Amino acid sequence: MNIIEGEPHQIEEISSSFAEQIEVGAFRWSMAHRSSHDLRCILTPAQKVRYLFRGQNRRYTPCVPTLMRGLGQQVSRLATMSAPDLLTFTKNLLKSQWFCEVVLENPAIRWAIDQSVYIDRMGLGQHYGIPTGYIDLTQSFDVAMFFATSRYFKGSWQPMTEGQGIVYFFDYQRYLSDRIGVWSQVPQDRKGYGDTMRELEERLAMPGANPIGYQPMPRPAEQWGWVFEAVAGQDFEQLPYVSALSFAHSQPLSEKYLHKFNKGLALFPKDPTSEVAAKIIDANIVPSDYVEPILNDLRSDPLGIATAQ
Repeated sequence: MNIIEGEPHQIEEISSSFAEQIEVGAFRWSMAHRSSHDLRCILTPAQKVRYLFRGQNRRYTPCVPTLMRGLGQQVSRLATMSAPDLLTFTKNLLKSQWFCEVVLENPAIRWAIDQSVYIDRMGLGQHYGIPTGYIDLTQSFDVAMFFATSRYFKGSWQPMTEGQGIVYFFDYQRYLSDRIGVWSQVPQDRKGYGDTMRELEERLAMPGANPIGYQPMPRPAEQWGWVFEAVAGQDFEQLPYVSALSFAHSQPLSEKYLHKFNKGLALFPKDPTSEVAAKIIDANIVPSDYVEPILNDLRSDPLGIATAQ
């Protein structure tokens, strides 16, 4: 991965160059069917996306989804995990499934589903801190800079003043080009008329970068949220579409982005979903209803856990 060192004036220039991706006052959402075989509606960003971004207040290697964090070793086959790692992974997976079921109790979510609007419940969970197989991305460079220059400490967002922050650039246009290239090599008998990129990813089991879209819950929209679905053992930094900007933390730079987003309140509007997610994250016990289905799913996956385990 190519990493460049950035100065404050360069960060300002980059912010200006990507402003059109989140142009204030422009038509923000477009509506389409999710695929030719799935007629549920999805509300996606209307403005053209060149790059997606991810901000971190420090660099972590490897860069993996929350579902895979806290493990002693990153592996591509769950069957090769140690027993403690497998327990941590399964616990995280159970919590993500728990959230996906609980969120259905929200009247706004139920109404949207009744209106044939596609709700990415796992994507919602990711933005509320639930451990998932997703990597957070955003369409807004400034939102990424907020996360790269701040830390959440004792109930509030605080400016970073020491160390190095990092912003990842995900070349979305190159990513799309590669997906189309792979699609062109698929035998004709495996293609269907009207297939979309999302269908291609599902049919070929390829990881995908997708917008969460407009949802009843406010947080993803305020953060211009996207997600990248990683496969087990995949390091986000090793993707060919990813480069990064590293910069030295400073009080003025961090305060700028804290002020821009009202000390985080603009990106984290209060809503009951955040309280539900916090209780699930902190829970030491999960409902037994989810255990057997999750284990059966893992056993049936070619990269999943061995039956003996």
